Amino acid sequence: MAMSFAGISTGIPTDQLIQSILQQEGAPINRLQARQTANNQKKTVLQSIRTALTGLATSISSLNSASLSARAVTSSDAASVSATAKGAASGSYDISVSQLATKARLETGKSFGSPADDPVGSAGDVYTIVNKDGVKTEIALQDGKTSLADLNDAINAESAESGVSSTIVQTTPGNYRLVLSSTDTGEGKNGGGNIGIFGGASNALGVADNEDDASSYGVATTAAQNAKFTLNGVEIERSSNTITDAVDGVTLTLNKADSSKTINLNVSLDKDSIVKAYQDVVSKFNSAYQAYKNASGKGGIFAGDLSMQSIFSQLRSSLTGVIEEGGNIQGSSATLGLKTERDGTLSLDTKKLEEALKENPDLVGRIFDKASSTTKTFVDSLTASTGGTITAFINGIDNTNSNLSKQIDTIQTRLDRRKELLTAQFARLESLVGQLQAAGQSLSGLY
Repeated sequence: MAMSFAGISTGIPTDQLIQSILQQEGAPINRLQARQTANNQKKTVLQSIRTALTGLATSISSLNSASLSARAVTSSDAASVSATAKGAASGSYDISVSQLATKARLETGKSFGSPADDPVGSAGDVYTIVNKDGVKTEIALQDGKTSLADLNDAINAESAESGVSSTIVQTTPGNYRLVLSSTDTGEGKNGGGNIGIFGGASNALGVADNEDDASSYGVATTAAQNAKFTLNGVEIERSSNTITDAVDGVTLTLNKADSSKTINLNVSLDKDSIVKAYQDVVSKFNSAYQAYKNASGKGGIFAGDLSMQSIFSQLRSSLTGVIEEGGNIQGSSATLGLKTERDGTLSLDTKKLEEALKENPDLVGRIFDKASSTTKTFVDSLTASTGGTITAFINGIDNTNSNLSKQIDTIQTRLDRRKELLTAQFARLESLVGQLQAAGQSLSGLY
């Protein structure tokens, strides 16, 4: 800290005097900084509004006529049969499952003590995998890769093409067998459900040496089977337990077979998801509006700001989604239960929306489309990174604050220079007074 001898000769507190002068002359800096603070507060609110509006645009984009294709499906026994639906006609379906679709299995009869060490042949030996359709895939043993584990890996490397995958199972301690499975459920194209494997004569895996015995010699097999069920009394058979073509727009999943049990599926408009989506739109609007409202009261940074007031007025109008035909209003958001409260926020009468969905879903979809399109376009015009109105407000604040900072720097530079001059002037005054005091003391000594 610099040592000051101010006032030693004159008794004047020159440091305080200089500080007082600089404080008075620096008052414009305080005013400029206050403007920056207010601008930053406004920017924070605008950013909050922009974020909320972006969420509103995303939310309302999902609320359109296409969203009315959502369907709710209830099952009397989802553990046995479950389902999903989209765009399906509403209705009730009785299902009885007598048989699930399964994969074909094959277990080799010969066991091996060490999958990694025990060989199943020599390099160049070939094992042929036969899938459910009778298509054959040759697996040749490679030099240095002739163990049971190597054969397992080689079969799996071709499973996407062959339709057969492989695992090694320890049936009893120290006894390992190769187990093959079809990669999908259901019988093959020719009605058969077996898979097979054969090798050369006296192959080390102990399986057949020809295609005819591939699924019977040296192996235990379980044939694949199709799913069998009745749907509203109609007998149906499919190769998979996931059925997409029995009821238009409905995907059935068969989980358990019990021909003595009838499961009821009911397909209806998913009103809950639509109501939830509309409530989310209301919530997103209110979030944006509340950020503005909190800053627009008496003394608020947006108090009396007509531009923001106009923006929210237009935003409410865009959400109304008025549908007109022949000059007559057919419906609007009010038809769906949307209401503007006295404080400017929105609310939704969910019972009114559910009633509209029940009585005239087509009109609901058209109102949704109109509101979604209009609101999304308007919000984009506000929040776009280039040309967006609110974005322009924020950028304008940044530019203004940058200019204010330059003004502050200019004034501060002048004050720093002013301090140097004042310090020098008072130092000269102290020196002059000191000299006068010294001269006076010398003269008094003569008498």
